[in-house]
Amino acid sequence: MNTITIRPFAAAKLLTFAALALGGCHVTGIRGNGNVITDTRPVADFTSVEADGAFTITWANGPAGLKITTDENLLNRIESSVSGQKLVLHSRGQLRPTDGIKVTLSSSGMSGARLTGAVRMTATKVSGKGFYLEGTGATRVTVDGTVTELMATMSGASKLDAESLQAETVELSIAGAGKADVAASKILKVAISGAGKVTYTGNPTVEKRVSGAGSVRQRD
Repeated sequence: MNTITIRPFAAAKLLTFAALALGGCHVTGIRGNGNVITDTRPVADFTSVEADGAFTITWANGPAGLKITTDENLLNRIESSVSGQKLVLHSRGQLRPTDGIKVTLSSSGMSGARLTGAVRMTATKVSGKGFYLEGTGATRVTVDGTVTELMATMSGASKLDAESLQAETVELSIAGAGKADVAASKILKVAISGAGKVTYTGNPTVEKRVSGAGSVRQRD
């Protein structure tokens, strides 16, 4: 009878390949059941939002309101609470919804947001003294309105579209490959570390500090 000898190195490679193949067949996370519904939750008034996960958020002025649209079996894994003037949204575990997790918000004021992960947010008709934004990961934010000051801190691959937010003063801090489009009428302060890009409209006084391949330019 012929004997086949597998060398130790080859055996290790075979075991590694088998482990990877088996691992690839195992998908983690809680899958949505396909029954997509809207959960309207009672909520106290708030002026800022903190969210982490993969939410798609629409935020507008109005009476305090919170609606979450996603698979029925995932709703109990989405936590929401108001602390002070801040609404906090958090998803427990890795969720695999049928058609995303859509959040509709309304509040009497809109002062800012702190977002982590793959959150997408659209904030409309923002007004007041200032709007503060912190985005970490792959967040995407679109905001319009009129404020005295916009302050944004972004890291990772986050993007900010605030070209329709008219601001007198804009202060941006970008680390990584983030991008920002803004409008400033008086002052624009930018600090970039990495490959961040800032495009602006208006004729502000520009103060910039760039290290790496970052850039700051006025839109044509």
